[in-house]
Parts: sequence; structure tokens; C-alpha cells
Amino acid sequence: MADRDANENESLNLVLDHDPQIAIAQIRANSLSTTVCVISPSPRAERRMTDDDFVHVFQCLGQILRGMTRLEIHFYASDLVWLPARAMAACLRASPKLIYLLMNGMRIKGGPEDVLDLGHAFRLHPSLNRMCVFNIQPWRPDNVPLNPMLHLIVKNPVIKDLALRYTEWSQHSLDVVCNPESQLKTIRLTGKDTLGRLMQKLPLVLNSLKTNTMLTEFRINQCPAPPGMGLLIAGMLKVNKTLKSCLVEFQSYRDAVPICKVMETENKTLTLLDMYTASQAVRRVQEERRQRAMQEMRTNRNWRDNAGAIRGIVMTEQEKEEENTDQAIMRDSCVKMLEKNTTLTTLVLGISGENLVTSTMELYLRLNRDGLRKNLLQNDALSRKEVIQFFRRFRNDTNILWFILRLKPELISIATIDNEPKKKRATPARRQPKRAAATAATAATAASSSRKRKTVAIEALGSSVQQQPLARKTRSGRTSRPPSRTLDDR
Repeated sequence: MADRDANENESLNLVLDHDPQIAIAQIRANSLSTTVCVISPSPRAERRMTDDDFVHVFQCLGQILRGMTRLEIHFYASDLVWLPARAMAACLRASPKLIYLLMNGMRIKGGPEDVLDLGHAFRLHPSLNRMCVFNIQPWRPDNVPLNPMLHLIVKNPVIKDLALRYTEWSQHSLDVVCNPESQLKTIRLTGKDTLGRLMQKLPLVLNSLKTNTMLTEFRINQCPAPPGMGLLIAGMLKVNKTLKSCLVEFQSYRDAVPICKVMETENKTLTLLDMYTASQAVRRVQEERRQRAMQEMRTNRNWRDNAGAIRGIVMTEQEKEEENTDQAIMRDSCVKMLEKNTTLTTLVLGISGENLVTSTMELYLRLNRDGLRKNLLQNDALSRKEVIQFFRRFRNDTNILWFILRLKPELISIATIDNEPKKKRATPARRQPKRAAATAATAATAASSSRKRKTVAIEALGSSVQQQPLARKTRSGRTSRPPSRTLDDR
């Protein structure tokens, strides 16, 4: 049993060679694997599998590995090594439990009918939840557009997470991905090829996101927006009320100002905001260092000895002054935003190797994460118990205590004076008969105990207490009793 569990957790690394029988034998030997990584043949290989062999191997991959949930396919991003669209479609139809799919560097071979059939295999897959499409292009001799395949991928309601990296898609395809009819929860766009070298496709994407009510996470990596795009992103965040996480890249620190302005009062749903900025001066320095390093590698075998000269390429004094001024403007805008925003819990102001988030910003973010600003500062009906719990929780954190008490000093009086009226516990009607019977029984027990105490007291008196004679009737009919000394006369 232990060996069976170990085999189920193992992964299969399948390197495709020229012989399909070797690959199929390796698949059968790891039939219980749930994670599979497929690596294409080398572009320098003299012999490769035919298209029919690829189809057969990928079909066996799904038929034999019935429990496969994660599949990664890595190719060399070369037209010398391709994958037939029929092979990928056969694998998808034979693996109904697949959840995660990564396609990297593939060159899809096939006609328009094959690409469309592959798109339908994606659209009808019952369990595929996350897809990462990295550097996928059509095989150059065929050059069949892959946009129809992407349109059908988006129509699958099961797919919620889609990442597109280093792949050029048409403007219409990006609109289909981000439009309100899409069921995606997360969209990641990486690389300048995705949105165009000049980011000319970004305005259309942002316009589509305004009316998208399904998306919760939107990320743009390694494709910095040109100066002025901050206004468009702020306009999208002003209208969109479903996004929870947003990551963007800028070329100017000032693009963060309009976003912070919108986040002050007009957007109360975003909880994570990541704004990475690499200014034009920083990019110039990085590019010059890269060019200098390439030159040293070509001309000098010991180029690492001149690393000091490469690091010596820095910004000018004017560029440093402009950099510091823009950073100060961005930080001030973020502090003003956090003074009013109570929902943002994570803020990243990344630059090259540094985070510009200050201690004041982090204090506001921590208050939002702990819910103190909503549940404590903005709550006018606090109870004594809630205030005491707050003091106990943060008794060792002087920063939090000082900040909260400075804004709401009446918490001390609430914690020290108990103004809450004590409520009398009501007795349910169905329990009243039982309570009445219990009360009567208690009273009877008390009376019996009282009689016993009196009897014990009488016996303790001994001879000092005389026995009382019986009462007798007189001629007039009245009852007379001779005087005697009783307990009451003592």
C-alpha cells in the first residue's frame, strides 16, 4: 500500500525521442503518475517522430495516465520541432481529470480545421481550470493563426485562470479574453509581444475590463505602460467593482498619482495593488550595462574582471534629482490614499531591487489587515468586552496602541467604566410549570427543616420545659388552658 501511494505522488519526465515505443513503455511504467512533464526532441536530432507517432504517443499519455491532473509541455521554440494540433487534441480528449496545463515554446502544426478542432477540445474539457500559454506560435510553413483557438478557450466556463506570455495575439482576441462575457477569474499578460511593442493594445483591454464583473485578478508583467497610462488604469478601477488584485508596470512614478486618487474613496474592493516602476533613466542605465557586458564578452575572455566598469555606468545628477522628486510625489499620494482607504491590505511600490513602501504606509496596511479601522475606529457601538479584547491583543504593540488611542481616546473610558445595563434573563413559557413545581418542592423542604429544628430545640431544653396539659372546656363553652411557660416566654 505504501508503494502504491508513493507511485501516485511521483511525477513522470517524458523526453520524446525518435522511437514512439520507448515513450509508450515509459508511460506504462509510470501509469500512476499525476504530474507529467513532456520535453520535445532536440532541434539538432537527426531522427524525429512523425506526426502520426506524436498523435499516438499523446493519446496514450491520456489513456494510460488516467489520474493525470498536471501536464507541462516544453518545446524548444523552434520551427525545427513542432507539435501537431491533432496530437494535443487527442491528449485533451483522453485525459478528463486534467486541471493544470502549461504549453511552452510550442509550434502548432496543422491547417485551420486542425486548429479549430483543438480549440473545441479546450472548450469542451470538463475539468481544466488553469492554463499557461507561453511563447506559442503557429508552425511557420503553415502560418495558421491561433486566435480561433484562444476564442474557444475563453468560452469554457471551467477555465478560470489564463496566463498569456510572450505570444502575439490580435487585438480582437485580447478583447474577447477581457470582455464581460468571459468567465475568467484571473488574467496574466506578460511580455511586450502580448500587448504590442508600444502597448497600443492596452487601452482596448482596459476599456473591456470596465464592464467585466467576473474578473478578480489582473496582472501585466514585463511590459511597462508608457507615460500617461495611469489615467486609463485609474478610469478602469473607478468603474470596475469586482477586481481584488491588480499588478501593473509603469515608466513614470507620476502615473501612480491618479490611481491613488481613485483608491481614496471611489474604489472599496481592491485589496492588493502592485505598482512596479522602472523610469526611463533606470532603463537607460540597464541597457548601457547590458551592451557593455555583451561587448566585454565578445572581446575579453576575462570580462568578469571588468565588472566594476560595468557597474560604474550610473545615472547623472540631474536624473537622480528627477528620480527622487518623482518618488516623493508617489509616496505622498500613497500616504493620502491609505489615510482614507480601509480595504487595501497589500501595497507594493517596486523599483529595481527596492520597495518604496514606508513604515507609515505599512502601519495603515496592517490596520486594514487586522480590521481595526472598520471594526474599531468606525464603530460607534463598541462594547466594553470588545475594547478589552483589543487591548489584550495588542498589549505589546505600542505603535498600534498609540495610533488607535490618538484617533479614538474614548476607548479608555469605555474599557474602565461599565455602562452596560445588566439584562434579566427571561424564563421561557414552556419551562414555567417545571420551575413552579421546583419552587413548591423547595418551600416544602424548607418548612420540614424548620419543624425539625424546633423539635431539636425543644428536646435540648430538657427538664426546663414542662409538658402542657390538655385544654378543657368550661361551662360557658370556652376553652381554657392553665398558664405555663413556653418557648415564647423565655
